[in-house]
Amino acid sequence: MKCLKILNLSGTAIKELPHSIAHLKDLRELHLRECKNLEILPSSICTLTSLGYLDLRDCSKLEILPENLGNLYCLKDLLVDRIAISQLPSTMMHLDELEMLSCR
Repeated sequence: MKCLKILNLSGTAIKELPHSIAHLKDLRELHLRECKNLEILPSSICTLTSLGYLDLRDCSKLEILPENLGNLYCLKDLLVDRIAISQLPSTMMHLDELEMLSCR
């Protein structure tokens, strides 16, 4: 699974991503849309430097994004519509490749 490029867990009952997600070094897309029970996004997700697409829409229990989110240098699309965060991490300013940020 080291070479996995796309991981789609959308609509699952997952509460927390395992820290071992950091082993998916080639991951380009992570789809977590409508994971209504997702409460924790581990900071280890920020080691996925090839990640270009992160969809967290409708994860209504997710209150905090990892502070080191700015380490995702290849991130182009970040979709955080309808999640429970009150603010975006300050490191977001380091996302030079970011083309789309959706946070309705």
